[in-house]
Amino acid sequence: MLEETSNEDTRNVQDFMKFMPLANIRAKVQKEANPFGVLLANIEKDINVGGIIRTANNFNARQVLYYGRKKYNRVGAMGTYLYMDVRYCPDFETVLKEAEGYTWIGFEQRPDAIPLSDLTWPSSPLIVLGHEGSGFDLVPEVADRVEQWVQIPTLGTVRSLNVAAVGAIAMFDFITKTGQDKPQDTRP
Repeated sequence: MLEETSNEDTRNVQDFMKFMPLANIRAKVQKEANPFGVLLANIEKDINVGGIIRTANNFNARQVLYYGRKKYNRVGAMGTYLYMDVRYCPDFETVLKEAEGYTWIGFEQRPDAIPLSDLTWPSSPLIVLGHEGSGFDLVPEVADRVEQWVQIPTLGTVRSLNVAAVGAIAMFDFITKTGQDKPQDTRP
């Protein structure tokens, strides 16, 4: 049985980041961030918010913005919010300020949405995800800003995917189509 020592770094970071101070990890992540952000619009379930933040960290998003009626419970993000720019926006004016420079790409099953396979990503997209069920009905100000609607085709019996799954597929599609899927330099 291995004995735990006080020298062990148990944070959920890649091995080369073990023992790096938090400020150094954050600086490295910000310096190497991919040029996309994620906006969560009134997503109710904390597990979805946490899962999307964790996925955004994995794909090295520039930032995650959360806009809605409540702040989220951080447990589902598994500490990844410590290493990246995650901001709660209490009002829409804050969202607009934080999202300046992005092209808003909304994901929802709707008649005017194009299939994800047809999407050519802009250089700095904001992946916009809304609450399951009611979609963007509760946040029309967000829906009005979306420049392109995209849908992920469903082939089974359900009408749509879980919002955290949609976020993961969208982020993966962005990094692969834009060549951002190459591993970063792993040196500190």
